[in-house]
Amino acid sequence: MVEDRLLVWKFKRGSKDALRAIYQKYADGLITLAGNLLDDKAGSEDVVQDVFVSFVQSIEKFRLTGSL
Repeated sequence: MVEDRLLVWKFKRGSKDALRAIYQKYADGLITLAGNLLDDKAGSEDVVQDVFVSFVQSIEKFRLTGSL
């Protein structure tokens, strides 16, 4: 969780590498979860992309209170 806090902090300050690290850390698990829920691989990838786009757009308001 400390690593996640540091990555969010860096991303809020403009680090594209931090966003890349967050994506690489969580994307596969999220795609698997979405795929199991949707039973659609392509749809699950689209959903996860949408989640990350929303994350990027709301980063200024984002507060990490637990695990990413």
